[in-house]
Amino acid sequence: MRLRVILAHLDKQMADYETIATYLRLQCNAVQAAITQAEAEREPRAARPPQQVPRRMKLRPGWLLLSLERTPMPSS
Repeated sequence: MRLRVILAHLDKQMADYETIATYLRLQCNAVQAAITQAEAEREPRAARPPQQVPRRMKLRPGWLLLSLERTPMPSS
């Protein structure tokens, strides 16, 4: 009879440890996922392809004036 009590106790301990091991595995997976996400967010943004910056038009002095002189004025 005593051996059955010991066996029951050992079975319970193993079941408890399996539950704890499962819980700890889930926690480890969650922490690993959080680390991966944090490291991905911390990577420099330079890894993205650079956006092409539009070239600016070089304006000459009097450019606007020349443009206005070529535009026909509405008759009043």
